[in-house]
Amino acid sequence: MPLTLTDRYRGSLLGLACGDALGTSVEFKPRGSFPPVTDLLGGGPFNLKAGQWTDDTSMALCLGESLLRKDGFDPADQMGRYLNWWQWGYLSATGECFDIGMTVRQALADYQEHGQPLAGSSDPQTAGNGSLMRLAPVVLFHYPDLAQVREFAGASSRTTHGAAEAIECCQLLAGLIAKALDGASKQQLQRLDAQGFRESKVAALAQGNYLDKTRDQIRGNGYCVDSLEAALWCFQHSDSYAEAVLAAANLGDDADTTAAIVGQLAGAFYGPRAYRRTGWPSCTWARRSRPWPTTCWPPPGVARLPGRCMAVACARRCNTGSSAWTCPSATAIARPAARPTPRPLPRPPESCANTSSGPRARNG
Repeated sequence: MPLTLTDRYRGSLLGLACGDALGTSVEFKPRGSFPPVTDLLGGGPFNLKAGQWTDDTSMALCLGESLLRKDGFDPADQMGRYLNWWQWGYLSATGECFDIGMTVRQALADYQEHGQPLAGSSDPQTAGNGSLMRLAPVVLFHYPDLAQVREFAGASSRTTHGAAEAIECCQLLAGLIAKALDGASKQQLQRLDAQGFRESKVAALAQGNYLDKTRDQIRGNGYCVDSLEAALWCFQHSDSYAEAVLAAANLGDDADTTAAIVGQLAGAFYGPRAYRRTGWPSCTWARRSRPWPTTCWPPPGVARLPGRCMAVACARRCNTGSSAWTCPSATAIARPAARPTPRPLPRPPESCANTSSGPRARNG
């Protein structure tokens, strides 16, 4: 049965989240220092339950919700939602922000102080993978307009990652996801026109220079070029969604983000039915994951994984021009007064401020 566009949308978002949850079990661990990952295990540096996600998925959900609620690209609204995630646990799997990249945190702090939403540093040393990991909603919302896909993939990076390599890596991944939504073959996804990329390392990726590398030459770290190369290598050297994200997770280091990046592309390529065809994970994502634990805000009355609803809404918009957003997580939650709606937040009281005992920061 051929994949529908909605299948591919669902596959991309669920692929991101499932890869994220898979990789966090060995996040920060050097390659080869752990038994091979074969399923959603939980644990890891944040002692998560199997299926719980990290910052990659939380930021993707914030981005997707903003696109649908604002019916377009509104960087200030996106940054407001990211702030609420950072400081209040908005759209977190546990109710709090327990993991945040240093580059993201600095951009959010700068936005909170100055109000400029395109707050990402342009310093080449800040070219982390934190904008790649959350990218899929931008592609799904603006597809099939490829010019807008490219433009807003870059703009979505600039909110937190303004380095040229980070921006162009997002544009490259966005172009590949869009081609996967078109139904491109794996061979057609090996290369994009490199003339659109000024950064030499990104242009080399677009030309497929990673294809003949060995696994030992691939590094799943937080540098955007290495991270995207690792994700593309895993996609091209595997035959299923499961193989792709497992290969990424088993690279270690920034394992959750490498798996989340390849999950966006592999999910769009294989679709959600690929999970069931391969028999992996042992439970489907919708059953295995626990989007809203009983201790988490929003409350447990939310019955559906937001990513699935976003995918359907984005696909409906693509087909009809309507962006009606009906997910209960966006429309039917009575938020406690202490949880401000997504907007630039005032500095929190000292009791709520992030301190050295707060979320663990990492590059990206």
